[in-house]
Amino acid sequence: MKIMLWLLLAAVAWAGEPPYGGNWYYAIPFDRGADKAGKSQAPGLLRFWMPVECGTLRGLLVMGQLGIEGELALSPRIRRACADNSLGIVYFEPHLSGVFHYWEAGNTDGQRLLKALDDLAKRAGHPEIRRVPWITAGHSTAGIFCRNVAYWQPERVAGVVHIKSGNFWQKEHLPPDASLKGVPLLAINGQFETFGPAEGIQPELGRETQWVYARRDLQKFRAADPEHLMSLWVHHGDDHFHGAPELEAYVALFLHKCAQYRLPEILPPGDTPVKCLPVKATQGWLTDPDLYHPKHAPAPYGQYAGDKTAALWHFDREMAETTANWHKNLGCHQCLDIPTATFLDEGDGWTFRATSRWLDRMPEKFGGNVGNLQISHSPAPFLYHAKANEPVEQTGPDTFRVLRLPTGRKAAINFAAFHPGDAQFRSTIRWGTLAIPPIKGAPQTIEFAPVADLVDSTSIVRLQAQASSGLPLHFEVDYGPVRVVNGRLETTKLPANLQFPIECRITAYQIGRRIEPAIAPAPPVSREFKLLSP
Repeated sequence: MKIMLWLLLAAVAWAGEPPYGGNWYYAIPFDRGADKAGKSQAPGLLRFWMPVECGTLRGLLVMGQLGIEGELALSPRIRRACADNSLGIVYFEPHLSGVFHYWEAGNTDGQRLLKALDDLAKRAGHPEIRRVPWITAGHSTAGIFCRNVAYWQPERVAGVVHIKSGNFWQKEHLPPDASLKGVPLLAINGQFETFGPAEGIQPELGRETQWVYARRDLQKFRAADPEHLMSLWVHHGDDHFHGAPELEAYVALFLHKCAQYRLPEILPPGDTPVKCLPVKATQGWLTDPDLYHPKHAPAPYGQYAGDKTAALWHFDREMAETTANWHKNLGCHQCLDIPTATFLDEGDGWTFRATSRWLDRMPEKFGGNVGNLQISHSPAPFLYHAKANEPVEQTGPDTFRVLRLPTGRKAAINFAAFHPGDAQFRSTIRWGTLAIPPIKGAPQTIEFAPVADLVDSTSIVRLQAQASSGLPLHFEVDYGPVRVVNGRLETTKLPANLQFPIECRITAYQIGRRIEPAIAPAPPVSREFKLLSP
């Protein structure tokens, strides 16, 4: 129950959360290989973070830019779990390979991954990066990446975080003559995902098709061999596209367990890759796969009363009971309307207020057994939060401020209405989108003087930057162990044994004024410099 409480507290807190952004100690180029036409692609950017408290890394959380991975990479919950277990984070931008078809003739995904980690080890001054085990994570299509890396080198993968993906048995993505036996795999799926398996959304299941089919796929593995150590966590009320604090908290718990049971406390001597500690099915716990109507209590493998080959596998009692407690009210539906947002005509006009309401019926489009079902809800109020990796800060229970224009194909901000559930009802979450309007106002520019290299970690520099409009600037650290506080540039705490100099880049933004007299956003300006010594 301690961890269940942690999940709920993680979900409801907004006060004190850091705004968008997070330190990356290094950002180095990596080889993206050739495109489908065989033409070499421009290098990507490998971002790297490691805990300040860490002298020697025990493992790496490896993922790339596709969807929810960006939220996990910046999540304080994930970084705390990594810090507690001496794990670094490697984030490929754009993704190294969404599908990682290492077995195909001419494919270079595996070689490029190893080369990128070798380059990082040299640049960061941590040679163990070349050899420590990996925990792989991937969302949507990149679920194929995270499991295929485990197929490729199962002895090096401590665990797989398979997020809102599926089609485990799709032949085109299934490596020949390979196995996931012995590699703990956590499948996370939204309860009501828009996208279904290759067979499509099934009428009798509606929007629950994806998680039900993912469970079926996991059971097929476990029926073939119980050493497939696989589990499922269904994100209550959620769709396909976003993470959330409660999802981050559960992934953080899984990272703790991967480190506890799979990573050596001290790396063995030598230069060869470190093999993960073996875990057998009989060492773990099992839970009932019938998430709506479980008949069997969580239990150690040998004491589980149900069909062991159909059950879901967990590292230990804490993981099993946390998972079972999370799902215990899965059928006690409550549902919020898709939240909307309204900009407030105050200040510069970039603060907005979120609004939602309880529904008395489940959305008809959910289909299956739940579409249009009459429901009730908890008497406790619901809450709001923004997406973790977007340029927004929460200023109150239902108010948010846009810090700069979002990047990407759509200029929009994502935010959620959320209820953590209670003794009677499961939790629920619905996401809304706020389009950022184009601002046709007076033009403005940013003057940003070059930033001199920092001599050492005690250096503090007053940034010489201003907008021609006189409006305040917003700074973001793109990479490097620095931060900007009240217009001053200072270094953050540094992990041991980093390699100097360290390249840094910060960018200045001015979003403009949405209300009259309107001012257009300024083109952002970046400055690069180095931290020369500790």
